[in-house]
Amino acid sequence: MSEAVDRLLSRVPLLKGLNPREMKVLREHLRPRQLAPGQLLFAEGDPGRGCFVVLSGRIGVYKKLRDGKSERLAVLTPGALVGHMALIDNKPRSAACRAEDTPVVLVELQRAEFDQLFNAHSPFAFKIVDRISTDLTERLRAATERLTEAHRTQDTRQRRALAQAAGEAINGQAGVIDLDDIDLDSITVEVTTDFSRRMRTPIG
Repeated sequence: MSEAVDRLLSRVPLLKGLNPREMKVLREHLRPRQLAPGQLLFAEGDPGRGCFVVLSGRIGVYKKLRDGKSERLAVLTPGALVGHMALIDNKPRSAACRAEDTPVVLVELQRAEFDQLFNAHSPFAFKIVDRISTDLTERLRAATERLTEAHRTQDTRQRRALAQAAGEAINGQAGVIDLDDIDLDSITVEVTTDFSRRMRTPIG
């Protein structure tokens, strides 16, 4: 794997701080992937079998709405980590991802290989789980603050803006989703048993 790819991986927020030995372990388990323009990476509801790092091109994130249409939530650019919750839970994909208007080059870390590292008590795997849980906690905290503010205001425009900010906090990306069909009172957050187990695993 080229030095340019190594530099890009080192800038991914959840991978920052990995020491050279841990980066070597990561590289040994990455598989290259390529997508043609418009090609699907995975569909909403597909099993989460791994995560990806975008090396070049753009990946669109799409969510099905109540009317059956799909709305683009975000566009992910080189350096973005895609689908990393698949490493720690057994839930289906919560959104679809596909290449936008240019070819896309990615590398994939499959869940099965990550599980082998985790079950072998690899410090690398423990560190990644720790970082994912920290990232998720920060997103949930930010989203909760925005949703709380949204409930308190009677201003429709401000309420919509705060709901938008909450969605962006959860997604980790600025989005363009239409929030007309979102019921703030129906939003729930679920932490899977597998995720809880991994968060309780001693790290270090």
